[in-house]
This record gives sequence, C-alpha cells and structure tokens, in this order.
Amino acid sequence: MKSIGMKLADGTFYPIIEEGGQADKTLVLTTVKDNQTQIHVDLYRSDLASMTDAEYINSLKIEELVARPNGKSDIRLKIRLDENGKLAAAL
Repeated sequence: MKSIGMKLADGTFYPIIEEGGQADKTLVLTTVKDNQTQIHVDLYRSDLASMTDAEYINSLKIEELVARPNGKSDIRLKIRLDENGKLAAAL
C-alpha cells in the first residue's frame, strides 16, 4: 500500500499516512535554522516508504513563524485523508 509522506531536511522520506482509507495525523514540526520564519514541506507518495520511488504530490508553505533558535518552535500540522482520497492540511 502506498504511503503519503514528507521529505525531511536530510532528504529522507518520512511516512505520514497510508492511502486506502480515511486517516488523520498530527505532526509536530520544528525549525532547522536559527530565526527561521517559514517552513516548506514537500509531500510525496511512495510504495517503498523511500525517496527512491517517491512521486511528488505538492508542497506546503507555512509562513509568519516567530523567529526563534533552531529547534525551539513547535508547529502542529494536521494532515487528513478523507474517504474520497482528498488530502488536506491545517495548522
């Protein structure tokens, strides 16, 4: 079954949810640089839960974060896959 996941800052695939049914997941993201005010999240679909076969889905851009030291921001991102396969994200 295919997983929907994100590409991490180190280039690896992080599975979030499995396709094939309704699912909800909350991720806690953080910054990777000091004073970072935005996060860019690339979403992919993969059979192997790996970037080797990953198919790009879309990107999310989270802006207007409070500038803080690296790793000090907790950003809660809710990902939802509905019964029709529609993917949605919200803070």
